[in-house]
Order: sequence, then structure tokens, then C-alpha cells
Amino acid sequence: MDDLKRRAIARYIDSFAKSMEAVQVMDHLQFDLLKPEDVAEVNAEATRHKRARKLIEILYGKREDSEPFEKFEAALQKTEGHKAFAREIRQALNELHDSPPADPPLTQH
Repeated sequence: MDDLKRRAIARYIDSFAKSMEAVQVMDHLQFDLLKPEDVAEVNAEATRHKRARKLIEILYGKREDSEPFEKFEAALQKTEGHKAFAREIRQALNELHDSPPADPPLTQH
């Protein structure tokens, strides 16, 4: 996933961790984006909080050409009680696209 899309999701990482039902969202992702190993990793986590964070961590690692952000957004739209999350990450991405680029990090000498 590209950096801008990661940053859009990262704005809501705490909300996702507290409220997202990762297993329900994952049901919409496991046939076209997630591998069986990914699903097993998420399911192995003991709490909803940890499952949500693990799912997002896995999505961050997906190649951009597999459209992880777009598929995650669509899965949120399809999951009961998660449409607001989809709107929020889309709005965050739009805001990031519209904002001027950040200064490059300073290097220490």
C-alpha cells in the first residue's frame, strides 16, 4: 500500500482498534486480497483490538497494484456498522491529496 493511503488509515488506527470487527471485514477480503496465512494470522490474535491492528498491518504490506486501500474501503462499506470508517478514510485520503507535500525529513550529521 502506498504511503499516502497508509497515512489516511493511520489517522483512524485507534478507532479501528477499538471498534472494528476485523473478522467481519476480513470476510469481504479473503477471496481477492488476503491469503489463507493472512486470515490465520488475524484470527490468531486474542482480542478484537489486536485482530484489527493485525489486519491493518497486513494490508499495509500488500502491493499497491492489488488495491488494498480500495478493497479495505469497500469491505468497510459492506460490513454492518463500518460505513463511517469507509467515509473517514476516503475523506482523509482526499485531504492528504489536497495538502502540500510535507518537507523531507531532516538528516542528522
